[in-house]
Amino acid sequence: VWPEETGKQQKQIHFDFQVDNVMEMVKKAERLGATKSKAQFGGSDFVTMFDPAGHPFCLCQKGAGGGQKCAGRKALYPDP
Repeated sequence: VWPEETGKQQKQIHFDFQVDNVMEMVKKAERLGATKSKAQFGGSDFVTMFDPAGHPFCLCQKGAGGGQKCAGRKALYPDP
């Protein structure tokens, strides 16, 4: 469950996917069965989605210099 709710199973892991165009990839993910979360905290930097089984993941705008902006963190393995 995300956002976390008291007394319910807590999110254990989710993926952050770095993409060139967040809104284009949101539309593609929706065509494949994903849905946008009602709770959004990324502004224009990332969108939180749920796969058809309900697992959360984020589509993150690639940042300048190969890093990413998802949740204000730098990518562990930035683009070469």
